[in-house]
Amino acid sequence: MKLNQRGFTLLELIIAITMLAVIVGIMTGALSMAYKTMEKGEKKVDALERKRIVLPLIESQIQSAFSSEYTEQAEKKSRFAGEKDSLTFASNYSLWRGTSGNSLVRYYIKRTDQGRSVLHVEERILGTNAGNEAGLTKDYESITFQYYLKNSLEEGKWVDQWPQDEKSMPRKIRISFADGVNKKIVTANVLIATDLVNAASIAQPVTAK
Repeated sequence: MKLNQRGFTLLELIIAITMLAVIVGIMTGALSMAYKTMEKGEKKVDALERKRIVLPLIESQIQSAFSSEYTEQAEKKSRFAGEKDSLTFASNYSLWRGTSGNSLVRYYIKRTDQGRSVLHVEERILGTNAGNEAGLTKDYESITFQYYLKNSLEEGKWVDQWPQDEKSMPRKIRISFADGVNKKIVTANVLIATDLVNAASIAQPVTAK
């Protein structure tokens, strides 16, 4: 009995290589899809964790804002400036140092190459050039600031720009994060020094004379 010692023909070899290439391609695609799904999930978890931590810190810093002035060409000017895409104010709460000293804080929007918005913060110790800068959020379709303006002549309203001739600070500041139909709004009450004094006096017990 003779054994069939015929080798592979060129056609059979080509078919085998082609089938191997198809199998490798399918496996690579499946692994790539699994990696992208995992990466997307990790980014989503990271974004949720960042939002959970960062937004309360921003709210605390705005609540700790106080009225502060500087002198320029013999004229006193407020350090508070509110625009649609930026916010500058003095605060006794620092994202880096906590309640250790007063800071000049500037929140502003940076655009990505895709035209999306990321909230950044720039902070320096009041009266010095020492400070820090960091990105705070993931990218959104839009991020905007608004300020609650109320005076004795008209009802309160939200404005995109705080008037430069307004001597007082807004009692509320709102930051809107929009992504398509999804929208997150952070509204912080500005606890001005007079409010804190009044709150402290209310909290103290009245002693009989």
